[in-house]
Amino acid sequence: MKRISLAIALIITAFVVLAPALPSRAQSPAPLKWLAIKFWPEYDDPSLLVIIDGELANPGDELRLPIPQEARLNAVASADQTGRLLTNDWREEKGPDGERILVFTPQFPTFRVEYYTPLALNGAQRIIDFQLPAGYINAEDAAIEVLLPPSSEDIELTPPADESGFTQEGAPLFQRALGAVENQPIEQRISYTNPSGALTVPDTGATGAAQPSATSAPPQEPPAASAPAGTGASISPWIWILGLAALVLIIGGAVG
Repeated sequence: MKRISLAIALIITAFVVLAPALPSRAQSPAPLKWLAIKFWPEYDDPSLLVIIDGELANPGDELRLPIPQEARLNAVASADQTGRLLTNDWREEKGPDGERILVFTPQFPTFRVEYYTPLALNGAQRIIDFQLPAGYINAEDAAIEVLLPPSSEDIELTPPADESGFTQEGAPLFQRALGAVENQPIEQRISYTNPSGALTVPDTGATGAAQPSATSAPPQEPPAASAPAGTGASISPWIWILGLAALVLIIGGAVG
């Protein structure tokens, strides 16, 4: 009886010690007051510029956003009280299926993420299939914006836009209101042709959004020593369980 009690005590003690190292459960998405996802294909680059703006409902929350494997991050920033964008610390993690997850805690409630990703081409046709899975974003109000080159033709949006028009430069502009988004995916498909291949702003080297100031962004992959639990660097829980069982058997034998 004493051996059984001792074994139970050892198991509880080992679990308390090792529990912090076990992978954590999936986190709930941070609530946002508003969210705006902007698609600017062939804006100042032949690829697609994606801009994600939003505002935290609870300042200090951590955000997790999946990004395409081929994405080239251009900015991870937050806006101070004057609206100036400042570079924000960030890191990358690997999702369950190896997807890239951008993780950051905005220094200020309003934030911006920008990245470029290749356009899918079918001859002169450009195709954008955007999917943000459920479980990453909850927002009280969300919207989608699409800005295409002035030379665009045969434009199709699925789902369709609520409003459309042209900028002063003649670039087609579309807006779609999503309303409240909670535990649901965000999807948008865009197709158009651009026979000339002309960009929206071919005469400038600036990116689509204001460049954040401050220091350079941190590395895309965090050092192995600081990799958080649940990332690709974490240890399988079965290793811990087997190690714990072996520890109990060894200590139990010694006590016996």
